[in-house]
Amino acid sequence: MSQVLLDIGSRYGRSLIGRVKATKLLPCANTIKRRIQSLAEVTRSQVSERLVAAGGRGELAFSPDLWTDRYKKRTYLGKKNISLVSLYTYILYL
Repeated sequence: MSQVLLDIGSRYGRSLIGRVKATKLLPCANTIKRRIQSLAEVTRSQVSERLVAAGGRGELAFSPDLWTDRYKKRTYLGKKNISLVSLYTYILYL
């Protein structure tokens, strides 16, 4: 699909370089997958560090979260982690 759009753009647009291949512009699926996994790991680490620090300062609370998916007819139980930053500001980690 991307290649079709690039071909239309090069044919009817003002492209000075001619036909552009989508494979040269877009990364492959494995590259994207590895990047997402890397970002997820970094984010998990940062959230973990923040929660540990907030717990060490006594600024962390846990709250159960119960909800139902009406379409799938399933009930879920989750946990919310709340970090109090100031009297009027908090960070919610689901």
